[in-house]
Amino acid sequence: VAHEVTIKEEPQTGERRIEVEFKAEPQMIVGWHVPAAPHPDAYALEIMAQVLSSGRTSRFYKSIFEQQQISAGPPRASIGPGNRYPGIFFVFGSPNGAHSNEDLEAAVYIELEKLKTDVVAEREMERIFNNYKSRQLRKLRSNQWLAFSLSRGFTNTGDWSSSIREYQRVLEVTPEDIKRVANKYL
Repeated sequence: VAHEVTIKEEPQTGERRIEVEFKAEPQMIVGWHVPAAPHPDAYALEIMAQVLSSGRTSRFYKSIFEQQQISAGPPRASIGPGNRYPGIFFVFGSPNGAHSNEDLEAAVYIELEKLKTDVVAEREMERIFNNYKSRQLRKLRSNQWLAFSLSRGFTNTGDWSSSIREYQRVLEVTPEDIKRVANKYL
């Protein structure tokens, strides 16, 4: 049996910024190092991403895309690249023709600061949890998705049933958890 090879990145002590120029539509990506599940903060980070960018009532959609009209489409927040090792919480988007990446980045940071100072409203949390539950139930209709979910749990944690516990842990996230992780990681 081969031994698992794990390389740990040195802690980041400051901002790293890269600018690449192409003759193409500008895009902005901002990322922060975050832990992977089953770390307790991973579930709050997942819900935080949903608060920011899940659907037409999300913060990025309403503020940056609809009201301010800074972006070509609503910016997205996500965690990646996988679940087995620590990952990146990242926000990505494209400014519309009248705005720059700097304008979009500034608007994103304003929304992130709101998460650090204000508690997410219960109604907003209820919407996120209802969407999460319905997505999970739809996935259970598919044998393929059920097999994927169980095998992903085994691959990431060595326990196929971890995906079941993960569902419950996501639903236990509180607005205070989101504020705490926003301050800790962003």
